[in-house]
Amino acid sequence: MTTKEYSVIINVRNGEKFLERAISQILSQSQLPHKIIIYNNFSSDHTYQIANKYIDRYKNLFILQTSTEYLSLYRARNYALQLVRTPFFCFLDVDDLWIENKCKQQLDLFGTNENAIACITNYSIIFEKSFNIFSSTIRDINVTQLIDENFYKFVFNYNIHFSSVMFNTIPFKKLLGNSPFNSKLTILGDFEIFLALFQKNKIIILNSNASKYVHHSNNTGYKEYYRLTFESLYIAVKFFKRFDILKALYILFIFNYKYFIHIIAKLKSYIK
Repeated sequence: MTTKEYSVIINVRNGEKFLERAISQILSQSQLPHKIIIYNNFSSDHTYQIANKYIDRYKNLFILQTSTEYLSLYRARNYALQLVRTPFFCFLDVDDLWIENKCKQQLDLFGTNENAIACITNYSIIFEKSFNIFSSTIRDINVTQLIDENFYKFVFNYNIHFSSVMFNTIPFKKLLGNSPFNSKLTILGDFEIFLALFQKNKIIILNSNASKYVHHSNNTGYKEYYRLTFESLYIAVKFFKRFDILKALYILFIFNYKYFIHIIAKLKSYIK
């Protein structure tokens, strides 16, 4: 196995609408992954049949595992992560998009930043009106400000798109363990991971717009945004226990403020 081999994980539940498109994003990469891991989270649609079709076609490239019960997103990520055997790995949410050289660019950047654990990229937010019919870009997100070493700026500016990230496997697991994702969280599990990496100064940025966050009415984060209130408290408690009172209060303020803005936006849309 070479030092530049990577795996891609697709965690999917009832994703028959998007799964083949997601797989095509990976197979179109200028540097193909060593493994494509599909973790089928107790789907009740044709997700398994679609995934199995690719297993038959690319026997040495795909791994398919299916849970026997419904799992939370972060618990499913932990199980999928156990299947990674490559020096690098990344996740592709089943409805998101990549540019063709996304992964190669990140591998090249890791080559000059061997101590880094996560490589993030800029990205675009686009709205999918119906399947494969997209509106113009809602906005482009530049994440370069996250390199700032100020904790409060990191929390305020936090806007990492999980499908844009590539991880360095061994140091990632060494720092965060073999089951790094918090199964008690639904929305802020990603934030908790990157907060730990930020505090260790282990994040590098590929200053290229390499992925697209596809927004539609069925996004889990959109439907369960109300959890920000409870989950920000869960994370803040850890800072309270360390007597980092200001940081704890700031986390509570920022994410509850974001939820308030979200509610106002929804109310305005109803009025229209």
